Amino acid sequence: MAEIELSAISRQCLNRRIGDMKTLAKEVAPREKERNRPKATVQWQFGKTKAREKPHSCYLMIHN
Repeated sequence: MAEIELSAISRQCLNRRIGDMKTLAKEVAPREKERNRPKATVQWQFGKTKAREKPHSCYLMIHN
């Protein structure tokens, strides 16, 4: 979920180099408030159990 938010912020205001943390915070704060206002949620496709099973079916098992 953090990756989604970082992607959204970078598309909105981080398309250039920002020299210091104070300027970064000043640039990001209004956009953060705007994104938090609707209280959006993530609809996960599967739960923890399925997420833990998934990688096993995606990778070839190598036996020594």
